[in-house]
Amino acid sequence: MKFPRPEKKQPLFDPILPLINVVFLLLIFVMMMSRVDGTDGYDVNPPVSSSEDPAGQRESLLVLTEDGKVQLAGTEMDRAALMKYAREQKRDHPDQIIKIRADAQVDAMELIALMESLRIGGVENLVLLTEKRN
Repeated sequence: MKFPRPEKKQPLFDPILPLINVVFLLLIFVMMMSRVDGTDGYDVNPPVSSSEDPAGQRESLLVLTEDGKVQLAGTEMDRAALMKYAREQKRDHPDQIIKIRADAQVDAMELIALMESLRIGGVENLVLLTEKRN
């Protein structure tokens, strides 16, 4: 006598489903623990300060490296191009704030000369970014 074979039941969950869950949990963990911000292209260590950063309207980031390179809004430029940019911004956006992120090893006189040339170019709002002292 032949008995009918019972039908194989498909598992309720695929055996790979727990692995998929773990991978997605790891992905979520990595996304939550990561910092997402733009980089300015240079490794700069700003000087330490105990003051807070003021809030501003329209802002641009100017980076001054230890070896004197200047980068504004992600573009490396020389002093003449920087002065041209300052004049254009004075005309188009007089309330713009230019934040200067200078390396702590930059000569203070070089930084002051850069800030003075920006002021001569018409920039009125300059902010020197520093790290808060512990």
